[in-house]
Amino acid sequence: MEFIGFCGVDCGKCPIFRATIDNDEALRAQCAKQYSTGRFLLRPEDMHCYGCHSDYRCLKICAHCEIAPCAEMKNVLTCAECANYPCPKIERYCPPGSEQRDRLDGSVPWRNGY
Repeated sequence: MEFIGFCGVDCGKCPIFRATIDNDEALRAQCAKQYSTGRFLLRPEDMHCYGCHSDYRCLKICAHCEIAPCAEMKNVLTCAECANYPCPKIERYCPPGSEQRDRLDGSVPWRNGY
């Protein structure tokens, strides 16, 4: 089952989402290590996310996301449903040819001529 975020990301493939859904402490620790930098240290307890359609997003990783608040304000399930799609935010974060963009482009039947 796919859990598609506003930007077209397949949350089901995100290790932070998987760690949360599966309650996998080892994967949380692995994610914290993987996503930490010398200036941005993450802890396993920071690695919790139920996807951007929930109230429990990964606040450390997605804290500055511009897409989710915009999509929520416009009351769309994905950005592809927005009348302004593709907007500059999508162009910046989901360029043409990316997996996310391909998923968005194919997610709304009327965009494909149906």
